[in-house]
Amino acid sequence: MNQKGRTVKSVGNYNNKLVMRLLLDRPYSCKEISERIYLTHPAAGLIVERLLEGNLIEIFSEREEKRKKGGQHIRYTVNKNRAYFICVYLIEGVEKFTVYNLQGETLYGENLETRFIDREYVENLSEKIDLALEKLNIEKGSVANLSFAIAGRVDAFTGDVIMSWKMGKDVNLKTAFAQKFENTSIDIINDCTYAFYGSMLTGECDYEKGSHMFLYVDFALSCCLVYEGKPVTGATGFGGEVGQNFVAGSDKRFGDQTSIPRLLTLGRECLKNPEATLEEVMEASYTHHAIKRVFTETGEKIGGLLKNIIDIAGCTHVVFCGSVIKYPKYFFDVVERALYDKEYSDNLQYKLEFSKVTPAMGQLYMSRLHSIDWLVAGK
Repeated sequence: MNQKGRTVKSVGNYNNKLVMRLLLDRPYSCKEISERIYLTHPAAGLIVERLLEGNLIEIFSEREEKRKKGGQHIRYTVNKNRAYFICVYLIEGVEKFTVYNLQGETLYGENLETRFIDREYVENLSEKIDLALEKLNIEKGSVANLSFAIAGRVDAFTGDVIMSWKMGKDVNLKTAFAQKFENTSIDIINDCTYAFYGSMLTGECDYEKGSHMFLYVDFALSCCLVYEGKPVTGATGFGGEVGQNFVAGSDKRFGDQTSIPRLLTLGRECLKNPEATLEEVMEASYTHHAIKRVFTETGEKIGGLLKNIIDIAGCTHVVFCGSVIKYPKYFFDVVERALYDKEYSDNLQYKLEFSKVTPAMGQLYMSRLHSIDWLVAGK
């Protein structure tokens, strides 16, 4: 049986990628690079030399304070104008696109119309991106990554819409933009999955060991099952669904029963204030029994759903993300009580954590990393 090992070229690309990703966060010297990615100092020096020759990194020119002892270290950083990436955020009410340099600095941003995404919408978006790049004097061949954060299900590989109330099934973002951005890597990823990536990359929670549940609760409800730091996906590259699941014994969707619109509607009715904000509704819930009952019932439903999912997945770690992290403390007490079953899991210690990362942040971090991969691959 022939087993193909890692070639010299693949090892070189892997190490190049490690160094480039490291230098995204801050400038480092060869010595510091070798210490952080466990390479010998000469090996780190060769990689730095190779990246300098490819114009992928540059000497960090900002003046540094001299050390009291020892010589000065030359530090390096990524060449932020070597490539660019574009993030298109297509979530209801906050539609926008942003052009970044490789360092993740915003070069241009524009809000988009909030409406159903059809072919006309995509054509207008394409024209707006063209105008932005022209204004910035950026050639399409320098765009390393074009990413779309979407709600619903889209085949990550083909771009075909599986299920989305936001986007028409005759819309294929990957096909539409691949014609203009021939060499650019194009990503179409669910907003919840992007939020998870952001949470993982910032290191706010530990997702390394075993399985974990990442639950995004906002104006919609979605989830991401994680195993050993990676989202669990199906053949279409989609990471799971929970908001569109049916509630047992009814024809209602679970997200309709547990997301913010329902809480806001009932809270505003109780307060007789159609303009009440989520914060005002939450504050009133401490003293208004009817509003508190709605939050409590929502907590019981989410807790019951989570128990079924995490028992199947064998995980005891749940991370909440979205506006739900602002909910009253008693809401999470209800969720936690719903998780425990003395006859089955009395000895399990469930851990609830909260992520402050937004899907847009996760999209930026992942697009930046994919741009590095694109550059190292010599696209």
